Amino acid sequence: MTLSLYGTGISRGIAIGKSSIIGYKESNLYRKQIQLTLIGEEVSRYHRALKQAVNLLESLRDRDSISNNRNIRSIIDSHILMLNDTPFSVDIISTIKAKQCNAEWALLLKRNELAKLFDAMEDDYLQARKDDIYQVASQILRYLNDKHENSDLEEPAFKDTIVFAHTLSPAEILMLHHKGILGLVTEVGGALSHAAIMTRNLSIPAVFGAQYCLDYVRQAEEIILDIANGAILLDADKQLTKHYQSKIKQINKRSSSLNKIKAGPAITLDNRQITILSNIDQWEDVTATTDAGANGIGLLRTELLFLQQDAYPDEKAQFAYFQKIMESLHGLPITIRTLDLGSDKAINNHSQPSNPALGLRGIRLCLQNLALFKPHLRAILRASALGKVQIMIPMVSCMQEILQFRYLLEEIKKDLRKNAIAFDENIKIGVMIEVPAAAICVSQFISALDFLSIGTNDLIQYTLAIDRTDDIVNHLYEPMHPAVLKLINDIIRCGHEHQKPVSLCGELASDTFATRFLLGVGLTQFSMQSASMLEVKEIIMQSNYQQCKTAANAILKMSTSDEIILAITDLNNR
Repeated sequence: MTLSLYGTGISRGIAIGKSSIIGYKESNLYRKQIQLTLIGEEVSRYHRALKQAVNLLESLRDRDSISNNRNIRSIIDSHILMLNDTPFSVDIISTIKAKQCNAEWALLLKRNELAKLFDAMEDDYLQARKDDIYQVASQILRYLNDKHENSDLEEPAFKDTIVFAHTLSPAEILMLHHKGILGLVTEVGGALSHAAIMTRNLSIPAVFGAQYCLDYVRQAEEIILDIANGAILLDADKQLTKHYQSKIKQINKRSSSLNKIKAGPAITLDNRQITILSNIDQWEDVTATTDAGANGIGLLRTELLFLQQDAYPDEKAQFAYFQKIMESLHGLPITIRTLDLGSDKAINNHSQPSNPALGLRGIRLCLQNLALFKPHLRAILRASALGKVQIMIPMVSCMQEILQFRYLLEEIKKDLRKNAIAFDENIKIGVMIEVPAAAICVSQFISALDFLSIGTNDLIQYTLAIDRTDDIVNHLYEPMHPAVLKLINDIIRCGHEHQKPVSLCGELASDTFATRFLLGVGLTQFSMQSASMLEVKEIIMQSNYQQCKTAANAILKMSTSDEIILAITDLNNR
């Protein structure tokens, strides 16, 4: 009888093969009391495991097949930095000594402490950095629990298998990929982690976050991974296996078809040209963006640059980071969103608010923390001398914030001119419309802007008073709500009336169900994760704009989400 387990589908596709279980079960890790006379030996055991983990990463990074891949090398480097983080190890060693406990337990305590900090963050991508903490800890734990000098990943029996583990680091995923695995399953981890980025880069079918899966799977068991549904099918019968083998053939054919439209423009059947842009969170995402044929970067989030280290990066470090991205884009345009940190995201000297989503964040915080904000803006302005750069301000709710920002930017420009530092004198300034107040009043301040970008994730959340991260109410998070669609339409119409470009950079841009409606309300710039670009592009190329416009006008008059969903379904089936 087939048993189904579920997690989060990573990358794409289907995998069929035998299971291969590696590593440890978290449930088998427990506290051990260490005799006082043996504490020094326990500390040394931790140091040995740490050194082995670092050595493994460094040897992997320096291999010829990897050293020239900047994307992969950068991810590995970030984990080496985390492993070499002195305060991280000092705290673990202090715990071993103070609690007289084993190194594994001390490491778990520190990992869980750091994980709580990331759990408290509002931004989904920043929350996902918790996965990096788990993966770095896992690399050390793997050596602490290994009886031999080499990690179990050095074992050869992985070819044509589906690997199961509690968690896997990007480096471990890379090693397994070289050994010819078919797929991956982990008990923890999400779609935005470095491990997930690596998995997608390598096109490995994977399911992350399948809790307690190691309690159910057996070694060498027949497994099917259905990534689209986040499903892990154990002990599948011949009929089910045959069904999925047929689906693999269909997927391969579909992928080949999509690749044919990668290089060409996105133009509707009645010759309306659409711009497809990419959302990225870090330099490592650029390769996937260019590979997917994006017309540029519609949103570069800058928060991760500030959260990957103990001290905030100075102007020099930020400029070097932006420079690296610009060089990788080879002339493509980029919109850099200014820092959207908040009091829930490790800003010093601010107390934790009862509701971080409504607290001091985005432009509100930056305007109150000029020591943080000025070097950030200087770095962006300097980067504008290297290519086509736009600045986008997040969390704007009133005209006063725009005027304050422009005044500050002009002061920085004057200083750069005085010091003969190059920048784009005509750099374009826009805002992310994600607060209902901004959406309603956009016509009153659009004259002070060069462009608009609709951030639907927060716009929907704030408009409907629904916390999309709250399991109790997130079923009420409805992008097709009449109020949401009306706001989107009003923003796009306002942009057209004032001849200002409008993009949409929330998750709705990558939702193929909504593509034709968005075309119909006049959206001409879609900005999304690179993995969704070709599917959205294909729908655009198969659509008639005038037909979509007529349907959208009728949909905007509807009063319930159910009516709207039925109407959009009908539009999509034409």
